[in-house]
Amino acid sequence: MTSKIKLFEYESSSIIIMLSIFFNEENHLIFEGTEFGKKKGGTDHVYSYIINPIQISLLAKVLKVKEPQSEKLLVSIRDRFEGKDAYRQFAAFMDENKIEFTKLS
Repeated sequence: MTSKIKLFEYESSSIIIMLSIFFNEENHLIFEGTEFGKKKGGTDHVYSYIINPIQISLLAKVLKVKEPQSEKLLVSIRDRFEGKDAYRQFAAFMDENKIEFTKLS
């Protein structure tokens, strides 16, 4: 199993925001965002895109990565979508290339 790769991390006195990508136990690609309120009563929010193995193969082809279920694919995604807008940009890229994914929030 590959490790999580961070695309973005931000921390202030009131919130922590992290964006990361990884493969889960079912070999789905997970693009996950988490926001944690640091103050008492602050809200926590987790949101993600889930991409199944067939669609991962399409994604790898578009990104010109030969091994779809690999850390090379995660690094390629990080290199292309790193930063605070990575989550939005990745969804737009997936839509543009007709790669199906499930959005959870």
